[in-house]
Amino acid sequence: EYKLGRFEECITSIEQVIKGTTGPPSANTAKYYFLMGLAAKKANKIDKARDAFGKAAFGVFKVAAKEEQKSLGAK
Repeated sequence: EYKLGRFEECITSIEQVIKGTTGPPSANTAKYYFLMGLAAKKANKIDKARDAFGKAAFGVFKVAAKEEQKSLGAK
């Protein structure tokens, strides 16, 4: 969906995947939140993108998520 430019559908699909996971955001879910942040950014849903990148700040995604937040003018 992301590669096809269907960003709204991508966000919805990722939200469904995340609902299937247990516990708070972690390194296991960081990849999903990071992709959701990218899709939200492309869909011009800046608040959703900030939130998703904040939840993606774990493991190997930590630095990239922080940089994406900065590029959005993180609050």
